[in-house]
Amino acid sequence: MQIRTNQFVAVCAALLIALALAGCEDDHGHEHGDEAGHGHGDEHGHGDDHGHEDEHGHGHGESDRPTHVVTLFGEHTELFVEFPAFVAGHGSEFAAHFTTLDDYQPVREGKLSVVLTSEGSPGERWEATEPARPGIFTPTATPKYVGERKLLLVLQTDEFTERFDLGELQVFDAKEAAREVDIDNPEGDISFLKEQQWKVDFNVAPVARRKMRPSVPVNATIRPSADGEAVVTAPFDGRLGAPKEGIPQVGQPVEAGQIVAYVVPSLGAGEISQLRSELRKAKVELGRAERELARISGLVDSGALPQKRLTDAESAKALAKAEVEQAQQRLRQYRNLESRGGGANGRIAIRSPIDGTIAQRNVVDGGFVSSGDELLRVVDRSQLWLEAHVPEADLPRISAPTGAWFEPADDQAPVEVDIDDGGELVSFGEVIDPQTRTAPLIFALAEADARPNLRIGSFVRAHIFSGKPKEVVAIPSSAVLDEKGLDVVYVMVGGESFERRTVRLGIHDRGRVEVLDGLAPGEHVVSQGAYYVKLASTATGAVGHGHTH
Repeated sequence: MQIRTNQFVAVCAALLIALALAGCEDDHGHEHGDEAGHGHGDEHGHGDDHGHEDEHGHGHGESDRPTHVVTLFGEHTELFVEFPAFVAGHGSEFAAHFTTLDDYQPVREGKLSVVLTSEGSPGERWEATEPARPGIFTPTATPKYVGERKLLLVLQTDEFTERFDLGELQVFDAKEAAREVDIDNPEGDISFLKEQQWKVDFNVAPVARRKMRPSVPVNATIRPSADGEAVVTAPFDGRLGAPKEGIPQVGQPVEAGQIVAYVVPSLGAGEISQLRSELRKAKVELGRAERELARISGLVDSGALPQKRLTDAESAKALAKAEVEQAQQRLRQYRNLESRGGGANGRIAIRSPIDGTIAQRNVVDGGFVSSGDELLRVVDRSQLWLEAHVPEADLPRISAPTGAWFEPADDQAPVEVDIDDGGELVSFGEVIDPQTRTAPLIFALAEADARPNLRIGSFVRAHIFSGKPKEVVAIPSSAVLDEKGLDVVYVMVGGESFERRTVRLGIHDRGRVEVLDGLAPGEHVVSQGAYYVKLASTATGAVGHGHTH
């Protein structure tokens, strides 16, 4: 996946701002680097000894014990917590970071309870009644009883209650015993702190098994249906006039039969003859279309022709009928004018033939028009088609199209067209365009998918379903970066530590992509803001990946 140069510059600038805000060996006393190469400064620091003490009130003081680092995901929040090993009679201060999963922002209100319980000793509870700072709760637990204890963290807010089970942990009888324990905390080689994540557009997503459908990517266009577009033309030469509310502007809705303009004509015998001739021709064409529809209908019923031929014939009849109606309307307008005395003082109403929205306006109130001039174009947005152009080489992969999906140009949620769920296969052309070497494939979108952000005439990258769904390991497509031809993701190893991973990809389906190799279900990848993590990896020497609070 690529981003443009100006987007990349913007991302760089945003990250540099975030790092500057986090601080790097600044006046807050945040240390960077140590002999093991694990220091990095930030707003709450993180050093090897995991002492926590800074001007933000997020301090643990000097820790003389190993530190537990745990990351868990609940229904509403993500928990990233650090705390020293438990020793009876000694306080262990927590740095519990809570992030909301819906928008990946710090939890700003609520109460956190730390609970230690076991069968052999009474339960103990400690509370922080509010965050020490947005997203971070710092309760201190001072256990009385030695032995194996179950640790629970319970977050209560006005909207939800979240319970995290951190499993069985040992409460030691002395600090010396605690220091001898080797705690295995997962740690990636890239650090990007919670305070930095909360300041930028950032999110993570689980690697999970899901059903996806193979598809063929093609270029496509959003267009109105065959009877969802109409051109309003001038019936006669004359001067144009506006109705009381004015000639409709582009984007303004109109109803079928609504007067959109007037024309004051001056008709001679030649024009009248032409109108009658046009009506006769339109009726002849309609009769031919009706006979062709009847013929094809019988052949389709007998199985001699595919269903799409019947659909094409029905569309041809609808167009011919519309031509007859327009010719009749023009002649009727003349007769109405003639019955009123005609002449320069008479005027003829020009009406919209369909419900819709004005898509184009080529007129000026009071201007002169000629017969047949296009005055307005009306489109019905409730009936949209996806017209795809399938390359000749991909046609064997699409034998019986059942649907498609595409992403609108403004990065909104993908739109799916399913013939079993409101969508419709209008036609699948059997003739290859000699210039583009493609065949047209048209789907009618379900009415619910005629959303405002689908602009008529816009180009989209559509994916035509070419097989049955299958269960695969998948991640959001937004998690994948193209780094010199390699597909790369950034995996969250812990709440603030990440690792770069090269992956091998498979099918794409509605904003997600299959992962053939490189990830396992249950892991989490950066789905939004992966470039921030990438840039942080290039600054690891300055940013570090330990904590000094």
